[in-house]
Amino acid sequence: MVDWHGIARISAAGERDISWRLPRRDLTAIGRAASSGIKLTSGWIPNQLAVLRPESFGWLLENGRSTRVTVGGPGVRDARFGPGGVIALVRGQWTLDWALDKPLTAEIAVRSTPPPGNDDLPWALSRKVQPDTQRQLTDYVAEPGLFSPAERHLLAVMFGYELNGDAPPRNLCEAAAGQLGLTASQVKNRANTVRRRINKKRQADIDTFEELGFYLVHTSRALSPDDQEP
Repeated sequence: MVDWHGIARISAAGERDISWRLPRRDLTAIGRAASSGIKLTSGWIPNQLAVLRPESFGWLLENGRSTRVTVGGPGVRDARFGPGGVIALVRGQWTLDWALDKPLTAEIAVRSTPPPGNDDLPWALSRKVQPDTQRQLTDYVAEPGLFSPAERHLLAVMFGYELNGDAPPRNLCEAAAGQLGLTASQVKNRANTVRRRINKKRQADIDTFEELGFYLVHTSRALSPDDQEP
């Protein structure tokens, strides 16, 4: 397992502009509550803006219950998540902007190696955090009608390499077609239909099937290994 290193920097009016190290064994709350690992003081900021949970792929950000967040990162541009939305932060540079009375931006870097000066940064250690584990994985997944059962199965087979941690096949459509009893052209057309639908509904900028698979499996966590079963 990769020993990920996470650095978070919060920029907001009236707040100190400093960077924090994200712990790998504990949750980190961001907000105005006294228990927050990244504690903010301005009255217009919610008590719990978000929670960062360490995972094997990096971190999982659980958005708070009071505001929307716009996310940009690997394979994602200006994707909007509502209150309670959950976003997988994998390796790369992420930007999160919350819809509050004043601008508030978090820049989060997920790295496989520590950055220069890493040891000098403070740890973002929360005292107590009890996130709602019953909430939906993402409002993206919960959105009705985005996938049909047939589309979900096709995508899970097509992007099984992402779900199972395998090397990608040389041709995604041909490999999936052989398992599904379809032609490569049929797989391509159906996957493109979903890609265009996501770009429209999520205002995303997904251009390739590789980006689509990464987004569905890692960023939005819309697919699971169980979806590969017919």
